[in-house]
Amino acid sequence: MSYLVTNPHNQPSRSRSSSWNSKQKRTYQRILSGLKRAQNEGRRIRILTLTSPPDHPRTAAGGQRLAIRFQILRKRIIRKWGISFEYLRVRTDEGFGVLHIIYKGPFIPHSWLKRNWNEIHGAPIVFIQALYGQKRLARYLVSQYVAGHHTFMRMSWSWRWVFRGFVGVWHAVRRDAMDLSHAILTWDALLRTRDPRAYYLKHRRKKRWKDSLRITPLTRYF
Repeated sequence: MSYLVTNPHNQPSRSRSSSWNSKQKRTYQRILSGLKRAQNEGRRIRILTLTSPPDHPRTAAGGQRLAIRFQILRKRIIRKWGISFEYLRVRTDEGFGVLHIIYKGPFIPHSWLKRNWNEIHGAPIVFIQALYGQKRLARYLVSQYVAGHHTFMRMSWSWRWVFRGFVGVWHAVRRDAMDLSHAILTWDALLRTRDPRAYYLKHRRKKRWKDSLRITPLTRYF
C-alpha cells in the first residue's frame, strides 16, 4: 500500500488551474464535490488504479468491456467486505487502458485486489492509495488524469459519489446565482446539509430558499 500526501510541491499552481479548459473545470467540480461530501460524511477517500493486459483492445468496445469488468470487481468488493463503494471513475489511454477510481471507503487489501482483478481482467498490476486534502487533491487529480500527457477518455460516477442528480442541481444553483463565486458558496453550503438532494427538492421553489443554508466564505475555487 502506498500513500499520496498532498503538498505544495506536487500540486499544480493556481495560474495553471485558472487556465484549464471547460472539461478540466467540470472534472475538478465533480471531484471536489465528492470530496466535500465525503468529508461531511466522515469518510476516507482512496484511489484505486486498475490496469489492462497487453491484448486489451484500445477501442470503444474495449472501454465498455473495462467498465463492465470494473463493475464485477465492485460487486465482489461489496459482497466480500460489506461496504458501500461509492466512486468517481476516470478512464485514460495509459498503457493498454487504465481506470483511476476515487472511492469513499476503507482500505481493501492489495493482495485481494490484485488476485481478483487478475481473475476478472487478466491484469495483475493494481495500486491503492490513501488520499488527503480537498482542493489541492482535486487539482492534483485533474492535472494527472485530465491535463496530463495521456488522453482523458471518459469520466463517470456512482449515484452516491455526491448525490443522485447532483450535476443538474449544480447547474440550477449556478443559473440562480448572480455569479460563480456566489454559486460556489451556495453549493458548498448545500453539500453540508444532511441530504442535499432532499433539501434542494423541498426548498427550491421558495423565493429565499438559500437563506436557511449556513453559507460561509470559501477560498478560491478554481
